[in-house]
Amino acid sequence: MGFVEAFSCSLCGAHDGEAIPDDKVKCTYCGTVFRRTHEHVVIGRGANVVFGPNSNVRVRGGLRIESGANVSVLGTLEVVELGDETKFKPR
Repeated sequence: MGFVEAFSCSLCGAHDGEAIPDDKVKCTYCGTVFRRTHEHVVIGRGANVVFGPNSNVRVRGGLRIESGANVSVLGTLEVVELGDETKFKPR
């Protein structure tokens, strides 16, 4: 369906994503599929944000974390479809 600009895979670090049906984006390197969103929450450079283990936060739309922001997510993150785990960044 086409290349997705400003995509960065949170699992392998690749910057190429392909738009696929149902508002999803597929990482062209590891194959992980993410749900695309259209509204954005931006956490700006210099921000320190912690989503605690008991937080119940839902962002209806995209979340962009700018370079220089410190963000900790102690809760959970839904991955729509897992890609090739051998291509993920080591933890």
